[in-house]
Amino acid sequence: MGRRRELFTKQCGVCHKLKGEGREIGPDLAMTTARDTDWLLTAILDPNAAVESRYLGYTAETKSGREFTGIITAETPNNLVMRGADGTEETILRTDLKQLLGSGLSLMPEGMESTLKPQDMADLLAFIRAKRTAHHDCPSRSSPSSFAEQGERAGVRGFVRRRWWPLPSSGLRPPSPLAP
Repeated sequence: MGRRRELFTKQCGVCHKLKGEGREIGPDLAMTTARDTDWLLTAILDPNAAVESRYLGYTAETKSGREFTGIITAETPNNLVMRGADGTEETILRTDLKQLLGSGLSLMPEGMESTLKPQDMADLLAFIRAKRTAHHDCPSRSSPSSFAEQGERAGVRGFVRRRWWPLPSSGLRPPSPLAP
């Protein structure tokens, strides 16, 4: 398994599916492969900038004191089904529900910039984008049209360094892409 695939499996595949790989907790990443670099980086590094309502996190507390945190995947008048970040599903009867609190946030954790180096992020983006046209791992770095070189030409590594690193130590947050 290539380095880029390993990065995807470890960082994204635990919650996202892409061309049959990964889990279905967050959105299928097939729809992101055609997005531009700014959009992808914002979605990865600031997952709460724009969250579809179906991916908002909730915590359900039952009358017996059990708690379950996840997204709501199904609702009926009698129950709701929640899927946790680990992929487990829990059906909770509404009559057993003490409270249901919405976090207003995505289950996707913030702070990925603290666990990934800029080159890792560039490789991860290359893997996601390679999936739009290929059914195999990304082109090799020795290829003149490799995604790493395309990223360099497009300024991906410069963008990552300039805009997102080092957020934890600076205490600064990037401007919202939705801000006027």
